[in-house]
Amino acid sequence: MKFEKHYPIDILKPYIKYFVVSENAMEKEYKVFPSSGLVMGFQYKGQLSTIKNHKENKLKSAGITGITDSYKVFKNTTAKKFASIVRFNSILDNINETKTLTEICYENNFFDQAHFIKDFKQFTGDTPENFKRLL
Repeated sequence: MKFEKHYPIDILKPYIKYFVVSENAMEKEYKVFPSSGLVMGFQYKGQLSTIKNHKENKLKSAGITGITDSYKVFKNTTAKKFASIVRFNSILDNINETKTLTEICYENNFFDQAHFIKDFKQFTGDTPENFKRLL
């Protein structure tokens, strides 16, 4: 995986150190969730704010990342577990289609079928093949 730093325009330099773009050398993209493309993040210096009606509103780091304690999906779970839930929902959306389980496995960024089956069993208690057969 390759990370490229891009420095902001002069007017933003007091606030943003740099933008980081990460990309998979083979795929030319780094997928976090199914159907997501290139991931871009940035590291900032100090406090970010928005200005609305000439009034400055300071942003909390949770507002910048989109992850807050009050966001019920993340209550009592980790971001990794949440990513697994999102990925499993994507699998369920595709399982009724004419795609093979192998296609679904790799479209949802599983490294191999064993990992796919293990994660699938954690959510359903059954193998993907048995689950699909019962549909």
